[in-house]
Formats: sequence, structure tokens, C-alpha cells
Amino acid sequence: MNSPMKKVILGLGSNQGHRLDYLRKAIGKLRSIAPLKIQIIKISPIYESYALLPPGAPANWDLKFLNLAVLCETTLDASELLREIKTIEGLLGRQKRERWAPREIDIDILDFGNISLKSESLTIPHPGLLDRPFALLPFSDLAPNWLLSGKPAQAHARRWRHSSLNQVEFETQRTGLYLTEIMGILNLTPDSFSDGGRFPDPSQALAQIEALSNAGATVIDIGAESTRPGAATITPDEEWQRLKPLLKLVPKERCYTLSIDTRNAATAKKALDHGADWINDVTAGSDPEMIKVVAQSRANYVFMHSLSVPPIASEHLALEIDTIDQLKEWAEEKVQKFEKHGLSRDRLILDPGLGFGKTFSQNMELLRDASRLHDLGLPLLMGHSRKSYISKIAPGTAAADRDLETAVFSHALDLQTVNYLRVHQVEMTHRVLRAGSWLK
Repeated sequence: MNSPMKKVILGLGSNQGHRLDYLRKAIGKLRSIAPLKIQIIKISPIYESYALLPPGAPANWDLKFLNLAVLCETTLDASELLREIKTIEGLLGRQKRERWAPREIDIDILDFGNISLKSESLTIPHPGLLDRPFALLPFSDLAPNWLLSGKPAQAHARRWRHSSLNQVEFETQRTGLYLTEIMGILNLTPDSFSDGGRFPDPSQALAQIEALSNAGATVIDIGAESTRPGAATITPDEEWQRLKPLLKLVPKERCYTLSIDTRNAATAKKALDHGADWINDVTAGSDPEMIKVVAQSRANYVFMHSLSVPPIASEHLALEIDTIDQLKEWAEEKVQKFEKHGLSRDRLILDPGLGFGKTFSQNMELLRDASRLHDLGLPLLMGHSRKSYISKIAPGTAAADRDLETAVFSHALDLQTVNYLRVHQVEMTHRVLRAGSWLK
């Protein structure tokens, strides 16, 4: 007999290392470690605050926290949920330190359904919740009418909502930070559909990588073979000759993830030997050696749904079956195959393949309902930028003139907490996501 779903609000915080990245990874683990037991419903905006410290705490403990809250549904009871949380904290590398010391990730159960609990290991509702704006403000963003001590959460939070910064304890303030990551596109091709031939010189390409990173991209995706409709196929050797001069210049110490967009195992192997962090495969393993090559590395693997590469307009998913359901079934079959060949689920990222093997209506359905793919417990990457389906919305526009429509879709996907957005125009996307963070 299945346990009934119960609503719970978790508080997540980090004040050690790359704080935002720890929050992103914690949410990913919540989705992946037990997707049938914990379902994320909504995530709050991100707040920043000074740490709560005891008198006489060391000066190096006084590091600012990033905090958010997550509304979930779970079949677990409170003690089972606590065990899952502690597992996630351990997997993310939380170190054992003194109480109140800085921590890589801190996950607390703030409130759990209608229960009241006080034990040695757990108190519900979380003690101090009503007096800590860094916990209560994100809590009330998620569930303004959730009752705490007989009053709605928003009523408790009201005293801080319109106060000046110096009147809010711990100088708690909402930020413009966002969880979705931007993947910047760099094509080393003469024939890509919107930016082919722009960076023929490796030094120009490296400068573009730096520009994309500075504009807000945390992942740089480098491709050397065009997959636009009608594109000519090239050999793996030709592909590598385009990639090699640039990869020799890319610094080993960098602040971005390096992704190589290739469907060829031979190219992937050489790129991984040159320090690539991800392989982005638009054919999801059509080269029989690809999975073996990636499995033997430490890289993540982006696998994309497609029916043909380059895409053929007449080939698409079945029209009489739900688009998302078809993609879920396909992805689960792929994951099982990858795991059998030694590529673990925690290294996989799903790209559902907008513009590849879908009609215009199916692309729109995928943009509207991308959040349903979270049921798979996999990180999601959406490559929606400047694609030809946008021409039905903006007739007559050239590919490079579709950034406005791309930005609208980026905002919609961010609201669905898609993990990665693959775009050509990074600065505009960054500005859209930052502005959109204030509307959540």
C-alpha cells in the first residue's frame, strides 16, 4: 500500500565554497536520489544573509549564506526524510565541523505537514523559524498561507518585507541570483545555421569563450560539425582538425565547464584527453564506441533525443501519443542501456531535442511542459536558441534575429527549473534570468 503524499518545506543554505553551485547540486540530488519518494513542487527565490553565530565565534566563520526554500511532496516520514537529507549532504562533501561553523550545504526540515515533533535529532517546526528572516522569507514566498503558530507565514514575514536592509536581522536580502545555468554556444564550423564561420582563428575563438563566460555562461559548448537541416557530414578527422588548435589554447584552470558537441567517439576520446568536462552527443550514442569512451572517463554525458541528424522535417514523434510520455520512455530505455555499459545515471544529462524529430506543436508542448521531464530525476538541458520552429512565430526572421523569442522561451524554461539553457546570446539570457528571478 502506497504511503500518502505529505507536503514539506526544506531550507537549503551554503556559506562555503561555490555557494550557488552547492544549492544547485542539492536540488539535483533531491530530484535524483529518490524521485518516487520526494517530488519538488516549487523553489523559492534566493536570499543572502550574514551567518547566525554564537558569541565569540572565530572571525573566519563570519561568511555570508545563500539560502532558499523548497516545497516538496514526499511519501517518507520525518525520520526517513532526515536520513535522505543527511545522505545528500554527505554526497555533496559536507565536512564535519563544529556547530555553527561554515558549511558547504545545510538542508533543514522547516515544517512537515501538520505534525509537531521534538526529539534529540529533529524538531518540527524548525526551532527559531519565526525569528530568522533568512528562513522565513523564502518559506513565505513558497507558501504564504501555510499556518505557523496559528497565523499564515506571510503574516509572520510581513515585518521584514518592506524594511530597510539595516532593519532586517542578519541583513537578509533577496538576490537576483538564479539556479538555471547558461550554456554558451561556440561553433567552429563554416556552415552552422546562425553563426557559422565567425571564429576561424583559434585566438578569436578563445576570446569568444572568455566573452561568453564573462557574460554569464557557466558551460561552454564547442561544436565543429554542423547539424542544421541539410548540413554536409564531415569525417571525425576533419572535426578534430577544427577542434584541436582551440583545445590546445583552453586553460586547464578555468571557471566554466567545457563541453564538446560531437557524435563521434574518436573525437570525444581526443577531446577528453585534452580536458573536456562533458560530451554533448546529439545522437545519444549512435557511434557504438561512444558510451565506452565516456564511461572510461570522468565526464558527464549529454544525450539528446533525435530521429535523424541532421533533422528531416517529415520524421517526428507519433502525433497520437503524448510527446512528453514518449520522451520519458525513450530516455529511460537509454539510461538503462548506458548503465549496463558502465555509464552511471549521475553522469547523465537529458536534452529532449527541440527541433529534432518534433513538429512545431510538439516543440511548443515540450517548451510548455518541460517540467514533467523532472520525473526522470535527470538534469535537463534545452537547446532552444534561434531554431527554425521560431520562424513560425516570427515569420521572415533570419536565425540570428531570433534572440528575442529565444529569451521568452528561456524565461519560461527557467520558471520550470530546467537546469541548463543552451543559447547563442548569453548576455541577453543572463539579463532575462536575473530579471525573472524577481518575479518568482
